[in-house]
Amino acid sequence: MIRSALGDALLYEELRQDPGAIRQAVFVVVLVSIVHGIAASLGTLYAEGDLTASNVFISSAIFTGLGWTLSALFSYMIVSVIAGTSAAGFLGGTFLQFIRSVGFTATPALLMILVLVPAIGDVAALAAIFWIATAMMIATRESLSCSMPLAAAAVIIGTIVGRVITGLTVVLIFGPVT
Repeated sequence: MIRSALGDALLYEELRQDPGAIRQAVFVVVLVSIVHGIAASLGTLYAEGDLTASNVFISSAIFTGLGWTLSALFSYMIVSVIAGTSAAGFLGGTFLQFIRSVGFTATPALLMILVLVPAIGDVAALAAIFWIATAMMIATRESLSCSMPLAAAAVIIGTIVGRVITGLTVVLIFGPVT
């Protein structure tokens, strides 16, 4: 997790080649989802003082985990389509190889727990967002053997599409945020 947070490009190639890293990558995403859920529910509990915090925890954790997964999927698909190769495998490898690499890019999102701290919370959240995006672009470039502009475009577009779909799904399941 530390090497990923530091943007170590060699790590992403190592992860792509290590089938055992899938459990670790999933663990990072689940851990980040739980931290997001805790931060959101504590924020709701503090602001509103009621028991809706449990619903906020569940919806936030789902939004984070599902959103990350869909963002990764769309990023992978975009590189596949633009590079003119099949999604079954190309120079960069399969979707599972990609997931092993980009799973670790969620590490800086652990800073999101700091949103509960006045004065630094918003800055920490903004820093984490840019840090994650940068790490995911590096991981995409390294694990899929594509150019940085293609990796950046894929991550930005994939993240927007993935998060919109996830947001709509969460609203359909839990209702609109009030």
